Amino acid sequence: SGPATGTGMTTTRRSPRPLGHASRRAGGTPVTVVGTDEHGPVDVADHALTGPTVVLVGNETHGLSHAWREACDQLVRIPIVGAASSLNAATAATVVLYEAGRQRARADAHR
Repeated sequence: SGPATGTGMTTTRRSPRPLGHASRRAGGTPVTVVGTDEHGPVDVADHALTGPTVVLVGNETHGLSHAWREACDQLVRIPIVGAASSLNAATAATVVLYEAGRQRARADAHR
């Protein structure tokens, strides 16, 4: 475990602490925990990512563990077409972070 080269992201293999809806950062700010899953019930573009959000991305082989899936407030899917059923972890994270940035820029433009 440790930071990925050139990013502010870290990886861990530990079991999650209870998170769920109304999770709070140290300052008391509520956060939404969103996990990626190829069978998630909501497309990533249809889920609001404009507030404080923790994004969980599983590994390429097994995805998120059951415990991490249970810790999520929402599971989202990244719609893809073709023979592949899922993306690698780095690509999935990139898509979700791009979508969060897009939604936040749009929200700021409408203020």
